[in-house]
Amino acid sequence: MIDPGTEHPSWVSPPPGWLYGNWMQTHTSERAHLSLRNAQLDLSPVFPQSAETPGLLNDLTTAQIGNSPALHAIYVIDTPLRSINESFGPKWDDTFQGVGVGGAAGFNLTWAIVAWGYDTIGVGYFVIYEHSPPNSAFDIFSRSDGGPSPETLRSIDEAMRKLGDQQLSQIIDRIVPMVQNGARRGSPPFQCDATCINDKEGCRAIGIC
Repeated sequence: MIDPGTEHPSWVSPPPGWLYGNWMQTHTSERAHLSLRNAQLDLSPVFPQSAETPGLLNDLTTAQIGNSPALHAIYVIDTPLRSINESFGPKWDDTFQGVGVGGAAGFNLTWAIVAWGYDTIGVGYFVIYEHSPPNSAFDIFSRSDGGPSPETLRSIDEAMRKLGDQQLSQIIDRIVPMVQNGARRGSPPFQCDATCINDKEGCRAIGIC
């Protein structure tokens, strides 16, 4: 896993609430994700928040598979690692432990925000590093299903390669676009009720449980 303690000192965390809302997953280095179409991520605060582990996030991934318009979902609760271990410094606020709920019980993933901001045309984006032994991956999310602008994608690539880590560079080499064909454009974010949360088949369809 990337150690936030080694990050460049200019690193600034996203403002409170910046991650909330609907995001399109537009690029990935994880081959298992390439079977997904029109994948979206919805993040929101867990309510009520826990005094013992503040910063909990509802994490809902939805996607289509093959030629079917049906949506499959996986529901996860994300906890900042700093909330799990108070000895961690503030740079761990942007690293999360994701644990599956309901049908996704048993799913476990650590992910960290490694870049975020607005692309050259003003659209929000962020990049995460997934650590789920034995695999690691980079994923790019955008408020637009077209993804970050080409200029911003080049900047992301250059900045990550400047870290000089050979293993990470090999993962970067595998980053490719995901299918976002506009089929969900204009539709409201998917609402996952109790039936959806407990749907083991939906989680299996996405292939991450």
